[in-house]
Amino acid sequence: MSTNEPRVVNQFLELWYRYVADELTDAHVYSEHAGKSTIDSDDVKLAIQSKVNSSFSYPPPREVIYLSIRVECFFPPCI
Repeated sequence: MSTNEPRVVNQFLELWYRYVADELTDAHVYSEHAGKSTIDSDDVKLAIQSKVNSSFSYPPPREVIYLSIRVECFFPPCI
């Protein structure tokens, strides 16, 4: 991308700053809980992983999908 709106860069930087500040705040909490005086890479990794685990959802297991299909075929929806 050779041209862009200057506001886009500022918005991206603001978003990135908020993300990093939030992750470092979480890492600081984990570091304090562990009794450490400084944040290390393990604290940052834990903060990022906890955010990923709570932000994204995974599809249901295949067995659950098959069961719901069988139930749907057995009890067709009322029209």
